[in-house]
This record gives sequence, structure tokens and C-alpha cells, in this order.
Amino acid sequence: MRGLSPVVGVVLLIAIAVVAAVGVWFWVGSYSSASSFVGVNESNAYLVVESFNGSSAFLRNLGESGFSGLVSVYNDSGVLVGFFNVSGLGAGESKRFDFNLSVGELYRGTYFILGSGLPKTTFVLKQDYLPPIYRIYVAGDTSNYNISCLYLNGSLDWSFDAEAAIPASVAVKDGIVYSSSDHYGAFALNAINGSLLWNYSKYNVAEVGPFVDGGLVYYPINTQSEGALFLALNTSLSCSNESRLVWAFPNTTSSELADACAVEVNNKVFFSDFSNEKTYILNASTGEHILNYTMKDGTESSLLVYNNTMYFGDKGGNFYAVNTYSGNDVWSPVSFGADISSSPILVNGVLYFGVESPTNATVAVYASNGSVKWNYNISCGGVTLSSPFYSNGKVYIGYDCSHAGDPKLVVLNASNGVELWNVSSEIQYGVESSPVVFKGVVYVGDGGGYLHAINASGSHNQLWSYKTGSRISSAVICNERNWKCIYSPITGMNNTAS
Repeated sequence: MRGLSPVVGVVLLIAIAVVAAVGVWFWVGSYSSASSFVGVNESNAYLVVESFNGSSAFLRNLGESGFSGLVSVYNDSGVLVGFFNVSGLGAGESKRFDFNLSVGELYRGTYFILGSGLPKTTFVLKQDYLPPIYRIYVAGDTSNYNISCLYLNGSLDWSFDAEAAIPASVAVKDGIVYSSSDHYGAFALNAINGSLLWNYSKYNVAEVGPFVDGGLVYYPINTQSEGALFLALNTSLSCSNESRLVWAFPNTTSSELADACAVEVNNKVFFSDFSNEKTYILNASTGEHILNYTMKDGTESSLLVYNNTMYFGDKGGNFYAVNTYSGNDVWSPVSFGADISSSPILVNGVLYFGVESPTNATVAVYASNGSVKWNYNISCGGVTLSSPFYSNGKVYIGYDCSHAGDPKLVVLNASNGVELWNVSSEIQYGVESSPVVFKGVVYVGDGGGYLHAINASGSHNQLWSYKTGSRISSAVICNERNWKCIYSPITGMNNTAS
């Protein structure tokens, strides 16, 4: 996805990997015997905690009658730490109920539960539970040159002034935010407080976000006249800025690498040179050229790699599937008649992406042979710039529609392309950034610099909006506890936030 002004030089094409988040359950210690109960068992119900993962628990009713009601949880000092809303737990039944935490953390130790008419029962928590702390990271690129960190309620945590245009999206990895600006070049921030950790400004970084993997951060370069197309920088905080460059393709000199910090990465990196219409595959640790593929036109679409095949579109409206070992077409390029700057996503063997004006389409294509499963067209006074996002059988995509009342965010049934709902009045400016769906909320940025939080269910009302001051390329949501993040496709980072 472009998500920004047209890319003049190099566009990074990167693989998208979606990693399923798996909750961790642990068994609690034995609950107390009946002889230790206090209070009167008026309801003849008797609840015990069987297992608990911090956000929910399995409760079993060992009593003779069912129970519904509020069940409070206290620590051994008698401090309320949270509660369950129990509904319809029959005698002898075990059910899972959400836990509403009232404090910041739960630490291993003894706890007890109380409810109306229930006896007091104790359980032992055998490990600490530190609930997730989520943050949203967004960048504005044209007038207010800030990277902003927000809470999920839309309030500001911190912002960093990049002092010049931020031409691309941000990436977050292990507590560090990576981005670039015309002032700092490539730079890294502390994700907790926004302080600058390092910057590397020798090259003018292009309008595509960085990709971080294996101790390296990769950046495309804006023009080949600067001596390189693509950079690999060391992410280590102990590495000096003078020795941060690991390699540059294709014109790294021996003197530039003389003091480089050593990092070994056993994978490949993919990128495209817009000016000569080639996609390159390089050795990620050395920058050595492996192969390249010549397109029919230049591309602004980020690359998706799956099962040894790379998928991407070009500005001539052609969509490709190329073998990453041979460089040959897996199937003949399919023409859609208009610019494909939207980056593809792949779900259950189907590729989804957008096609720009005059087609203004969202299409679903079978990855096995390139045949079209369905296409959705919108009558819009603009173009499709957004990359799609998939969640729970739905495809979310933004439109840069210029007319008042035009849909700016459209949600489609992923299996047949039927429109389910759209948002128009709440979003005043065209949407160029990819939506991100997280915990029942759609987060999407618009061309006016607003980040919107839209209810993904019910009336699809706007929950809040935050103005960064300039056009938003994408949003990244991270769990501060473990730095798992969920991204829009253009960032190319692993896609998990749990």
C-alpha cells in the first residue's frame, strides 16, 4: 500500500507473517475445604476457582443449586482485586467467566472469593499475572512531524518531534520504535518514553516503512544517485552510529563496512527499485544479490511472501506471483487495468487487495492460479489507496474518496465480497492508511491527520478520534508487556498483539 505521496525511488517489499496469539492458562492451587468456610451458605451454591489466566477463569459450582451474581476476588490482605459477573452456573457445572481486574497486577499468593449468599473459598495463584498494556503508535508525515504514542482510549502518552517530514510508517520491535524523517534519516526511539536512541542520516530514506528482523533494520533509499538502493543497519544500542551500517545494496564500499557491527541473519530480504521496474532478492546478512525479477511497470505495493512465492501488484495494474527460488512466474501476471498500490494480504488461500481509479475495486484472487474469486466496486470521487485488513471473516479497506458522504471505510464479507457496512460521516477525509482491527475496534487514519476508533460491532459508531496534525500512514498496536504487535500490511512486521 502506498499510504503516502507517490514513491520516487525505492519501495521496500516485505513478507507478512501472521502469528496466532495463544492464551496461557495455568491451574491454581487447591481450593479450601468446607470446614474453612465463613459466612452463611444461603444459596446452597459453592463456587471454586479451577483455573485462571488473569483475564478469565473457570469457575465450578460444587453446590446443590445454581448461581448468578457478582463474585468478588480479594487478596490475603482483604483488598479487592477484581470480580466476576457469573450468570447461570448450574449445580456441578464448570464455566469460563471474564475477570474484571481492579488493580494493575496480580502476584502469586493466596486469594479468596465472596459473593452474595456464597461461602468464602480460597485459592492459590501460583504465578504472577501482569495484564497487557497496549499502546498505539502513529506517525504524521506532512505538517506536524510527530510520532505519537496513544493509549487505547485515545489519550496521548508521548510524542516525538521528527523536525521534518516522516515519509513512511513506523515499525516496533522489542520496545523500540523505528522510523525515518528528512531531518534525522533512519532513527530509533524508546517505545516507553519516546526518547531518541540513535539515528543514521547518511542516506535519504524512501517513503516506505522499515522492516526489523534478526538484529537488523532494513530501509529503502530514496534515489540510486545517493549510491545505494537499500540499507541494513544494526539495531544494537551498543553500536555507534559510525559503525551502524551493516551493508548497502548495491554500492557498499569496503571503507563503509570496515567498522560495521557484526550481525548474522539467516534469511532473505526482498525489495523493489521503482525506477528500473525490478524486484530484488538479497542475502539479508550480507546484501549479496541472489536474483531479481523484471516487472511490466514500477510498483508501490509491498511484497507478500508465502510458501516460496512472492505476490505483489504494479502501477500498470498487473498482479504477480513469482517463485522466490527461480524468479519465474508461478502463474501469468493478471491485469486489473489500474494501479495496484494496495499491498496484498493472504488468508486461507485467497489474496485480497485494492485497485485504484477508475476501477476503484477491492478484489479477491485465488493464490493457486490467479483467478478472481470476487470483486467489489465502489462509486467514489477518488481512488483506493488503502491495503486491506482481515479479521473474523471480514475484509476492512479504506478509500480516498473526495466527495462528502462517500464511504471512507468499507467492510466486506471475505467469502463473497458483499458489503456489510461502511463509515462515511464520521471520517471526513479520505483514508489512505490500512485499517487495524483489535479487540472489537477498528483503528484507521485519514488524510486530515485524524486517527479514528470505530466500533466494529453494533452501530459502528466512532468511539474517539485523535488529531496528529498531518496525514497518517498507518497505526501499530503493541502490548508493552511482551512487545507483540499488530500491524497494517504495509509495515511487513509480524502480526500479533496479545
